[in-house]
Amino acid sequence: MAVTAEEFREKFYRYLVSILNTPGKIQRAKQNFHSSDDTKRFMHKESFGIQHWKDEDALNLTAAVAEAHALTMEYYQREPVEITQKYNQKFLNTLISELASPIHADEPLKLLVEEIKMQIRVTNTQPSLINNYTLLGGGAALLVLGVAALASSGSNTPKI
Repeated sequence: MAVTAEEFREKFYRYLVSILNTPGKIQRAKQNFHSSDDTKRFMHKESFGIQHWKDEDALNLTAAVAEAHALTMEYYQREPVEITQKYNQKFLNTLISELASPIHADEPLKLLVEEIKMQIRVTNTQPSLINNYTLLGGGAALLVLGVAALASSGSNTPKI
């Protein structure tokens, strides 16, 4: 079964939060992301809508997004390329800017991490069809046990 957009997004978000929360991972992401001293070349301030961020924060976000993207694509490498590319474009073109651009703070990455964590929690608490079937199956099992208990207790009643 192919990966869903929600699964892809959650995996990407989890990688991104892990990278942004760990200074060593941010440094490694920056090293992997750019190979020269021209860091402005590698910042995506305009495409992420974060022109108001400090250069260092913008570079850290851009590198972390690139690293999280690479890890997510590697994780889903056995999925159909058309599907992962579609999700990939959606996330890189819209989701990051929707999350990051409204943040105006001295430490925008901390606020971004909190927003992403909230997005993950919302995704995990939404009811799914599987949960509904589980509830239905559990309810049916209880009903069968109840009927069996009533049937077995009814056999001990005196007959008139």
